[in-house]
Amino acid sequence: MIIFGNIANLPTDKVPKMLFYLSGVTAWNYFAVCLTKTSLTFSANANIFGKVYFPRLAVPVSIVIADPCC
Repeated sequence: MIIFGNIANLPTDKVPKMLFYLSGVTAWNYFAVCLTKTSLTFSANANIFGKVYFPRLAVPVSIVIADPCC
């Protein structure tokens, strides 16, 4: 809040600064955790990918959809 709100003077369009920055951090953390978990699925499930043919994108997408907090 100090850097972006006071020093950079970024507008929040009348939204409270704490709520504005907290929502941004929450969205970024969700993205970062989902990216990490989906990248780990390929190495954790390498034996499945080699045995059976199915769309490779199904496993990471299922993690993002099934786990609300990733």
